[in-house]
Amino acid sequence: MGWEYTGFQREELYEQVWTEAVSKVAKQYGISDVGLRKKPVAQARQLMLTHSISYLPWWREGKWMLLSETGLLRYLRSASTPEDRVGFPARLLQDASLDLAEAVTVAPDTKIEELLAMLPPDNTTNLWLVVDAAHPERLLGVFTPFDLL
Repeated sequence: MGWEYTGFQREELYEQVWTEAVSKVAKQYGISDVGLRKKPVAQARQLMLTHSISYLPWWREGKWMLLSETGLLRYLRSASTPEDRVGFPARLLQDASLDLAEAVTVAPDTKIEELLAMLPPDNTTNLWLVVDAAHPERLLGVFTPFDLL
């Protein structure tokens, strides 16, 4: 039996994952729920390149973390030989030894004065992740000091 193509719209899949059990959604697409939850390093790299972003927000172990482009570069270049480096992009983000920064999260109604008080000493990435207070794992938006100008 050969491969069967299953197409989907990203927004539709995103909505399904938030409204239905992940195991049920995964079964609809013919993959495991573990496969649906996990992302390989190569996918993170592609997202960063496609959208020209320096940090990739990542919900990990109950909090938001940021994967930086320099952290990803250090990881990919940490292999001692080119042969070792071949498998690095296929490793799962969870299994890779990545240099992550803890993200600064804020509620949607946070005042600008409060945001400014968080700058440099408390916010080394100069990013704020806006999260849903009732569901902190839901990312609502990302913004920088530039967005406040």
